[in-house]
Amino acid sequence: MKKGMMKNVRRGFTLIELLTVIAIISLLLALALPALNEARFHARKIGDKASLSSIATAVETFNNEFGFYPDSTFRPAIEEVGAAGVGTDQGAHRLFEALAGLDHLGYQKDHHYETDAATGEPVDLASNLTERYGPYLKLESLNIGTMQDAHPDSTNFPAAGNSNEVFLNTVDPSTPRAILYYRAHESQHKIGTIYHYEDNSNITQDTLASNSDPIHPKFDEYDATNFNDEEFEQFIWNPKTGTNPSSPTDPTDNIYSNARPYNKGSFLLINAGRDGEYGTQDDITNYLK
Repeated sequence: MKKGMMKNVRRGFTLIELLTVIAIISLLLALALPALNEARFHARKIGDKASLSSIATAVETFNNEFGFYPDSTFRPAIEEVGAAGVGTDQGAHRLFEALAGLDHLGYQKDHHYETDAATGEPVDLASNLTERYGPYLKLESLNIGTMQDAHPDSTNFPAAGNSNEVFLNTVDPSTPRAILYYRAHESQHKIGTIYHYEDNSNITQDTLASNSDPIHPKFDEYDATNFNDEEFEQFIWNPKTGTNPSSPTDPTDNIYSNARPYNKGSFLLINAGRDGEYGTQDDITNYLK
């Protein structure tokens, strides 16, 4: 070896140094993941607000074309027939039908949804076509599914029940929920009759078939015997008007002469939000809360 030259020694990391680096990285990940998850939820919430705005615009377009908003009254399922008493089309289903059509090809204003007298099965859409209108929005940008996707293993929407589609939220993909739709009855003047809770009651009263636990306990308008609770009216109440529906003078009367709902002349859209439960403060709606 020449004088003045030093031997190069390659020194690797010791086990303690490697463990220290791994520990630091793990700590940083533990600190960062909650923030990343929160950012992801925030982005989805923004997306859901945009989707709700698109749906609201489409409803207004429908109204401009026909002179009325889509009906939200529940009715027996017309594409899929489940067991007796279940499978009805809710306001959420009728919203999708009006804006997209049952087969995504557009709404049929004059179509008569009837069952075959001999078989009891719904009349095939293809054999009873009328003029098409719409679709009124681009479905590719929206989350679409069935109530079986939103409420698996439930009482009102079993796997063999109604498979008509609804708009679903995306805030938490693991628990999608249907976007509820209610049309105002403009001829009515009381909060309990302007909007009808029953339009989506199969959704909001649904229970788990496995243990009968309510899926949406905060939005259940009925008790065991009477229609005498105020959760729905309280949630849609415009506090600039009348008496708070949660404080009735008569606890068995949910109809108030001086209280008014938001959007009393048009319609309501309600997205269950991050907690997947209707009637809570994180719900996304087309009205101020």
